[in-house]
Amino acid sequence: LTLEELAAVAGLSPFHFLRRFREVQGATPQQVLMSLRLLAAQRQLAAGVAPAEVAAATGLADQAHLTRAFAARYGVTPARYQRQVGAR
Repeated sequence: LTLEELAAVAGLSPFHFLRRFREVQGATPQQVLMSLRLLAAQRQLAAGVAPAEVAAATGLADQAHLTRAFAARYGVTPARYQRQVGAR
């Protein structure tokens, strides 16, 4: 979904929707989407899925994108996270 599509559903201009969303949620729609993707990635990594497959399954551009975003959010790379949780 685009910002314009979300705003149209809410009956607001894209800029007003973005401001209101951020006020209510404390983050932008893009930031919320990335959080959801990284939570899904975390679950899949813990289940032993390969990072490249996780990246594709969660809508991230590639494994490098997953690694950068995951490390920024959780402080560890996906591979290290898998080792820490004893992923199968």
